[in-house]
Amino acid sequence: MEDAADDVALVCEQLNISHAVLIGFSLGFQIALEILRRHPSRVRALIAVAGTCGQPLNDFQDTHFFSYILPLLSKGRQWAPRMSSKLWQSLLPSEIIRELGLRSQVNAERLDHEDFALYMRQMAKIDPELFITMLAEAQAHDARDMLRHIDFPTLILAGAKDSFVPLNRMRRHFFSVRGARWKVFPDASHAL
Repeated sequence: MEDAADDVALVCEQLNISHAVLIGFSLGFQIALEILRRHPSRVRALIAVAGTCGQPLNDFQDTHFFSYILPLLSKGRQWAPRMSSKLWQSLLPSEIIRELGLRSQVNAERLDHEDFALYMRQMAKIDPELFITMLAEAQAHDARDMLRHIDFPTLILAGAKDSFVPLNRMRRHFFSVRGARWKVFPDASHAL
């Protein structure tokens, strides 16, 4: 998270952007909060789009199960990297995974099925080692302490049916942000 935050600050410096409104989707909001921690003068406002403050697997699917699975995935990846890459690249874009996702993770009535298939094909192109490493970093990261430092405009966008970053988690974390404006989309999942 620190490296990503510093990368954003460096890009802003190279483009002569002194300050910005930071928009973070999902884990991207953790990076926005880390930018606030490491480069506070660059932040003028925040927008959390189905965002979390950290440790996303603690409430993922309303269970702690996935926080226990992550170390096993890391070990499996180290033990059989070639096999895990082939499995990742073939399983993610498969019809069965797409159907499972459409039935359980997104609002299939509101999301174009081909858009979801494109998303899954793009996910399959990500190096699984990089993905698991980034997920482990996100799980270890916690920026709840930064919420008390927010004294500028903040918008929280949430899906009432989000099982990735559940609404109750967002409320628990973000209600402490002074003056934050909320918009909850009643039929939206994590894809908003």
